[in-house]
Amino acid sequence: MNCAESQRVLLLGLSGADWKTIRSLLDAGDLPVLDKLVSHGVIGELARSNASPAIVQWQSISTGVGPAKHGVYGLLELADNGTEVLPISPRSSRCPPVWEVLGANGFQSHVIGWPGTHPAASSYGACVSDAFAFPTDGSGQGWPLLDSSVSPTRLLSMLRECRVLPNEIGAGVVQLFVPRLAEIDQTRDHHLAQLAIHLAENFSVHAAATALLEKEPWDFAAIHFPMFDRILRDFGSFEPPRRLNDWVRLF
Repeated sequence: MNCAESQRVLLLGLSGADWKTIRSLLDAGDLPVLDKLVSHGVIGELARSNASPAIVQWQSISTGVGPAKHGVYGLLELADNGTEVLPISPRSSRCPPVWEVLGANGFQSHVIGWPGTHPAASSYGACVSDAFAFPTDGSGQGWPLLDSSVSPTRLLSMLRECRVLPNEIGAGVVQLFVPRLAEIDQTRDHHLAQLAIHLAENFSVHAAATALLEKEPWDFAAIHFPMFDRILRDFGSFEPPRRLNDWVRLF
């Protein structure tokens, strides 16, 4: 079963993109597409616990229930041998995500980069797990595709071409994020290399999502972009202190 294009549903997840940050960008006119969506819709804060890891929130979004029901409380799970500890996988959740529910009712769904979806398994359309774009080498240089990050396997050859490597990120792209790029001594400061890895990961998710939505039939798609969270984690300490006017607006 396939919906008409006007009935398709696209769920976008942006890690680290809280409304406090987004509103300032909207006010500055930097997010015109999102601004159009917001002006014709409704926005609000998620009810959540700040003490919970982000993966718990993403599980709640995809299943529609809290951790007491879906059973995911952290980043790790026990392996089958009972001794090893592995990253959270789909088997840890006690509740099916929305794309499995839709698949059981005949709808085609694609899931790209959603936290906790590795190893990829799909009976509902296509799954590109959160390990697809994550660097398998700490330097970001050796970055082979994990076959277990794509399901069904017939999509491997197409999606392999969608992966963007850090050394393919040009200086012009990095400069959009770091305008004073030329002033940084990269022999001593390696933040720019880390930024290139984050950009490559995000571009890979985008390329895989675009390819699937263009070439495969779909009714529902869930796409998760990790870049905001990655950048905040590595570069948040460089954010300038609040100006006096910023504090005045709070009162």
